[in-house]
Amino acid sequence: MDGTRSLNDAVRAGEPLINFFVRLKPEADVAAAKAAFNSLGVDIILYNGGWYNDPHLCSGQVTAEGVFRIFGLRLSRTRLPNSDSYYMWTPNASLDPMAAGLDQFVVSIGMSQPGANDDGQFYVPLFAR
Repeated sequence: MDGTRSLNDAVRAGEPLINFFVRLKPEADVAAAKAAFNSLGVDIILYNGGWYNDPHLCSGQVTAEGVFRIFGLRLSRTRLPNSDSYYMWTPNASLDPMAAGLDQFVVSIGMSQPGANDDGQFYVPLFAR
């Protein structure tokens, strides 16, 4: 084991996951793209396509450490200004598919801000501890 924490480990530890969405190239094999994402580690998962009835729109989840390990982007969760209960991931950036060798499949990868799986618990990414 390389020490990478799984999505399940992160959830058990109370860490919010990063929801991301992927637009695959029209000619991309959806099953191959999903397999490529899911082979990146236990801290990321891409679900089957079909978001908005388009097989080339997919969603997934990844840990903050996974975003750093795979895409080289350090994210931290901060409280929205003038809010006691809403948070955002900073910096607000798109994930670069080339960083993970996924550019053969992907048009774009974006992230949503913390949502239903983020109840405002204290969170510091492992790389910031």
